[in-house]
This record gives sequence, structure tokens and C-alpha cells, in this order.
Amino acid sequence: MYCFLDANTLIHFRTFDEVDWPVVLGVPEVCLVLAPGVMRELDKFKDDHTNDRRRRRVRTLLSKLEDLLEQSDEDNPARMRPGVTIMDLPYEPFAEWDGLHLDPAIGDDRLIASMLEFRAAHPDASVVLVSNDFPARRKAKRHGIEARVPEGMVPIHEFPSDESAKVKKLERELHELKSRAPRLELGFSEETGLQNHAARTAASPAVDMLVREARIGWISDANLRACRE
Repeated sequence: MYCFLDANTLIHFRTFDEVDWPVVLGVPEVCLVLAPGVMRELDKFKDDHTNDRRRRRVRTLLSKLEDLLEQSDEDNPARMRPGVTIMDLPYEPFAEWDGLHLDPAIGDDRLIASMLEFRAAHPDASVVLVSNDFPARRKAKRHGIEARVPEGMVPIHEFPSDESAKVKKLERELHELKSRAPRLELGFSEETGLQNHAARTAASPAVDMLVREARIGWISDANLRACRE
């Protein structure tokens, strides 16, 4: 089965390489196919700073796709896992747009045209569209293309909330500050190093008196002079 994914499915559902597609679609082997319009849409989103969460997600997807697709082509799809391969179509469809009642300016219509062109070149292949976009599925079915809804079959990708992202950022900054903060230690400098406890033998009765007075927080001038002497 050749399974065409739209950008919506790639972005908002579990990452394509983490899904067991033969189990999801109920067939022994699945080849994921990415149409040129879908790849162009992902490329547009990777630099879209109006939605940071989507931009980060798309950059992750494109990084994975680049590793997989760089050494593959239509005749030699990249293998991801047992029973699952992936490829992209290099060219936009050459279609009789008016005759198909499709508009090349609409992304969904270009995707349908790519699927029709692919099916014509592979008449014995089973072709399916996986999309959460209801109008795209309706157009596919009008052209005799099977369409399935990913919701309920593939887990949705959970984007972290803005508040959760801020909390994680603050926790990371706090950890970095703690790791940079100097550690203060107090103690007695001895020959063996810094010690927490130090014991000394009083040298004279005056020193003993000085220690006792220090414990109660008061030292007489006479005792202090005697110790100095």
C-alpha cells in the first residue's frame, strides 16, 4: 500500500517513523509517500516564527526526513522498519486541472493531483490518503481515492503548553545558576587541610579564663591584657 500523508498528519500526529503503519492500515507492507506540495509546506513552516511550537516540530520532521530521503528515490524507497519504507515525489503533477475540477493554487488539490498521477503510473498499487482534513478526504473520494482519518488510528502529538515551556526554561536556568554558584566552606586551616573542628590546649590559667568569658559573650580587659602578655 502506498500511503500519502498530508502536512497536517505529519505535524499534529505521532512522528511518522514511530508509527507501526502495517498494523494501523491493516496491510503487510506500507510505503509512505510525500508529495512535492507537502514537502514545500513543511519547508515554509520551518522558518515561520509566528508559531514557535509548530516551527520546532517541523524542523524535527525535516531533519528526520533529510536523513532518510537523501539516499532514496522512487525506485528505491528508504527503509525505516520492517514492512515500512518512505519516499518523496520529485516533481509537481502535470495535470489537466480544469478537467479534474482541481485548482493548482490549492495545496490539497495539488496533493490529490499527485496521487492521481502516481496511481496512473502504478495501476496495480493500492493508494490511500491519510489526512485529518475533511475537505481533502472528500476530494480524494470523488476521484476514487481511498481516504482515512488518522485520529483514532495514530496518537496525536502533544505540543507542550506555553506555560509548561516557560516552567521548563526556568528550571533549566535555575540548574545552570546552581552549577555556576561558588561553594562557600568555613573551617580551621590545619596542616591536613580545612577542618570543621580544632582542639587547642590552654597555655595558661589566663587563657582558660578567656575561653570561659568568651563563651558567655564578655571578656574583661584585665584578662585580655594577661593573655597578651
